[in-house]
Amino acid sequence: DGESNASYAGKPTQGRDAAWTELLQYSDVRLTAEELDNLDPTRKFEGVKLPDGGYLGTLTVFHELHCVKHLRHFLYASHYFPDLTPDQIEARRIHLEHCIDLLRAGVMCRGDVAPLTMRWGHTQPKPLANFSSAHRCVNWESINDWARRRTVARLFEPGYLRHPILGDVFSSPGEALAALIGAVKDP
Repeated sequence: DGESNASYAGKPTQGRDAAWTELLQYSDVRLTAEELDNLDPTRKFEGVKLPDGGYLGTLTVFHELHCVKHLRHFLYASHYFPDLTPDQIEARRIHLEHCIDLLRAGVMCRGDVAPLTMRWGHTQPKPLANFSSAHRCVNWESINDWARRRTVARLFEPGYLRHPILGDVFSSPGEALAALIGAVKDP
């Protein structure tokens, strides 16, 4: 559901990290050639073919959640990234700039117009927002179930995914972990 959930926000805990892992566990999905054709027929030619059929993709909602997760991690950088070099910090900053613009575009695209009314607080003179307005939400379980049925579970296995010129995408478990935490970049 689209409601606020404290299990995703706040200081780092094992429980919160597990909640984010569960939320994003079906991010990498298998798309069919027909689905790529329906988006844009040229996508098949540039698409990443999977060795056991279909094409690699994700849903925008998962990309947006990935961005929120990485923004959260950057809020607690000393916990999640205690040993980053200045170059690695700059790479993360560039990634997060992309995330901010992606999230901005998504918010503007969907334009939730549920009114937020204001109320007077008891301890400060400024009006406070009442966030209890009803929102029109998608059925998250339906989206997650669709993605679960199409998840590419082997994606990070060494040797599973091969770039046609550059070879194996992940040749070691460490590379897969780096990709999961967003440390891989294309210069």
